[in-house]
Amino acid sequence: MNLKKSLLVLTSLLLLGATNANAQLKFGIRAGMDVEKASFDSKVLDKDNRLGFQVGPMVQLALPLTGLNLEAGALYHNYKVKATVEDVTESSTLQYIDVPISANYVIGLGSFLSVYGQTGPQFSFNVGDGDILGKSYSLKSSSFSWNIGCGVKLISKLQIGYNYNIACGRTADAKATGILWDIATDAITKDVKHNTHQLNVTYFF
Repeated sequence: MNLKKSLLVLTSLLLLGATNANAQLKFGIRAGMDVEKASFDSKVLDKDNRLGFQVGPMVQLALPLTGLNLEAGALYHNYKVKATVEDVTESSTLQYIDVPISANYVIGLGSFLSVYGQTGPQFSFNVGDGDILGKSYSLKSSSFSWNIGCGVKLISKLQIGYNYNIACGRTADAKATGILWDIATDAITKDVKHNTHQLNVTYFF
């Protein structure tokens, strides 16, 4: 699916929700990072555990009396992958524009605190190099994945979340055969499928 089609899907979802006159539309900014291992202690922020970052605008449509929010964004995503073959290490920086679209179910725990679960598709468009890891792999121009996540909301403006991004299909294709790379987040042989843990903070105005 190309960028025009994904933006059409995003616009259609928002317009569908906006037909409700009581729906609340919010705009915000998100910043987050990819981590190799998700944990609930300070080690999750260690340099060796950080793989990359995401930043960009978000929009959220709250549907009243349902506990359901529709959420979408356009995030610049930058992260590194490494591979070692015969004691030689190669690293590459991947750059994408991610368009995540999700449905969030929110449960209020009081005036200032809510918890939520979310799921939905993500469309990613490569804006960096076409070849990676010593030019042994060719990145696809776009990819599709699925997000599953959860988090907390504070005072309805600050959102702190965890997200697991599951690749649906290949992220890159091998240009050579008989190669086994050990990538920071996964093990691959001839084709790359890249799944990531993500932590993020979103502030809605």
